[in-house]
Amino acid sequence: MNDIETAYPLRGIDRRELLAWMWLLAATAAAVKATQLTYGFIRGSHATRQPTSFAAGSVADLPMPGEAPRALPEGRFWLAQTQEGVAALDGVCTHLDCLLGWDDEAHEFACPCHGSRFDATGRHLTGPAPRDMDRFAVKIVNAEGVAVASTDFAAGVLAAPITIDKGDLATGLYVVVDASQEAMGAPPHES
Repeated sequence: MNDIETAYPLRGIDRRELLAWMWLLAATAAAVKATQLTYGFIRGSHATRQPTSFAAGSVADLPMPGEAPRALPEGRFWLAQTQEGVAALDGVCTHLDCLLGWDDEAHEFACPCHGSRFDATGRHLTGPAPRDMDRFAVKIVNAEGVAVASTDFAAGVLAAPITIDKGDLATGLYVVVDASQEAMGAPPHES
């Protein structure tokens, strides 16, 4: 026998020690998985979007004032009719980029991650979101593609200034949303 074997004799592992190692391994795996889940929850379901324009349909298909906004999942935005006109509201919470849903009972947008709430026009109501919902540029075009109304973020016009009522369904007019032009929502105290 040499000096190393004398100093550190080999011995077998008993059942108690094996179970301790198995519990340690299982606890480590659980901690890693919990960290992944927690990080995903805190980060939110981040929505990515390619800057592009979307043909959002006919003006006649828009929700009337007071009705629930219309979701356009392919662009991850909502079309709403506000006092100012037609608005395209970003479907992503301004807190941590979670995708917003519409709460029919409360008649407001709800963030499933952290509880922020917004009214039907995108105005911040409650929760940790730092500002109102962001908006995209909107154009109302006729059948020839000529714009008859549009947003002008530089001038503070956040909705295409056109209103539609049940008597005038504005046939022949179409909504185009430009997701590459975005206006950040106002902080809650400035809304």
